[in-house]
Amino acid sequence: MSCKSQVASRKSYHLSLVTLLLVTCHLSLVTCSWGAIEDIPVVVSGKYIGTIDMYSVGKELYLDVEDVGKVYGGQSYWYPVSGRILIRFKRESVKFMISSDKTMVGSAEVKLPYPILIRANKAFIPLDFFLTRAFAELVDMDTSFDPGTRLISIEKRSNVGPIQHFSYADHTRVVVEMGSALSFQSSEKGQTRIGFVFPNGQVDWTEEVRIQDGLVNTLSFVQERGHARLVVSLEQKPLRVAKSELGNPRRLVVDFFRSQSPSTVSSSQLLKRRIVVDPGHGGKDSGAVGRYRLVEKEVALWVAKELAKLLQEEDQFEVLLTRDSDKFIPLSDRSQMSNEFKADVFISVHCNAHKDKREQGFEIYYLSEKPSDPSAESVAQYENASLEFEGKAVDGEKAETTAHLLGLLARNEFINEAGHLSALMAKEVKRRTDLPYRGVKQAGFYVLSGTYAPAVLVEMGFLTNAGDAAKLSNRSFRKKLVSGLYAGILAYAKNKEWLE
Repeated sequence: MSCKSQVASRKSYHLSLVTLLLVTCHLSLVTCSWGAIEDIPVVVSGKYIGTIDMYSVGKELYLDVEDVGKVYGGQSYWYPVSGRILIRFKRESVKFMISSDKTMVGSAEVKLPYPILIRANKAFIPLDFFLTRAFAELVDMDTSFDPGTRLISIEKRSNVGPIQHFSYADHTRVVVEMGSALSFQSSEKGQTRIGFVFPNGQVDWTEEVRIQDGLVNTLSFVQERGHARLVVSLEQKPLRVAKSELGNPRRLVVDFFRSQSPSTVSSSQLLKRRIVVDPGHGGKDSGAVGRYRLVEKEVALWVAKELAKLLQEEDQFEVLLTRDSDKFIPLSDRSQMSNEFKADVFISVHCNAHKDKREQGFEIYYLSEKPSDPSAESVAQYENASLEFEGKAVDGEKAETTAHLLGLLARNEFINEAGHLSALMAKEVKRRTDLPYRGVKQAGFYVLSGTYAPAVLVEMGFLTNAGDAAKLSNRSFRKKLVSGLYAGILAYAKNKEWLE
């Protein structure tokens, strides 16, 4: 071949290659746009399931079609030659064409908010599509994306549940959340089984809860065709069963009373016990700032307010929040508030953090001059760092007020009680969540040292750990955590014979 022919051939080859690239860009719509891929954590019904790829082009966000199928329990198929995308679910399918701005969701046509993206031979679907009502109704799941925390939360659609249970001295209480339009029917199955059917009820997931408190054995909550069913298995025939409803949110409350004669003392005649719930940090003291931009002071306040609300529904408790908004309160003032309230129990709520992002799980602390281990000492130093916002030194000699000196003398009276309370709370949190349990520990927390009551500090999880942070950002998971803390306090009150 001559030199001229070789040059012409090379020019023709390069021209063809450029043409092919341009055609490819045209067919894939926005393939050649610059963007970035990031790992986005996903929580489904309060459980962290890992991360998926999200591709961003400007303000437009996309999800990898393969990941979408796994997250929502479907099968994804991408056909590059024909330009078709199919996501098949149990009942229906979703169909896309890269050349169209419309998609078929079952038999309904839905317009896409922006075009499908093809990158590196992978198909990306606009995130906003998965937030639509049409897709939510197809998969029976509601999806939300928080641009601040960069977290996707998926909740299975339900109008009944979750269930909660609490054991008292003379009865066991079972609580079931219900949708506003839902009804229920109850029936006895022998002397030790009672069933509750919720027509048109939809539960998050099937679960069996073991109570085994001498009265109630297990709770079985299942989804059946056209309804949800709760079966209560009893260890003995109850003296009586009382059903009632509570509002905000709507709840069915079922009390199973023990066979022995109930107390003749009415609840209004009992001494009300006082509980202080202390949301850690606040205001200029943000506490830990972790994964997905979660801030400790915000998580602690949400959990503390929910816990206080549950406790306030008990006639036997009076509850005080040390703060109910985002404001700074010195540690010594929190102790003083508790003492002036004449608290019987003090609960301080926090989140953990660590430079090693693999550290995870919850732990509960009570007071000791000597830390139970080096990690406990480190946590106490971290939480005591709030003193810096008060203009006080964290380490070394510090001038102590008369109240604090009295606290040092009085706390030995409460230290064993605090250990007992910590163990009961830890037990109930373990039963209700899948957070790794790191144990009950002791350390010198300043906020506990001046409190004249059994005082504990809860570290709910590590905001610096991807799994813990994803769970703590999820409302359903937080409610389970609150339920565990609440049940632990009730168990302590029962042992102290504070409750009927």
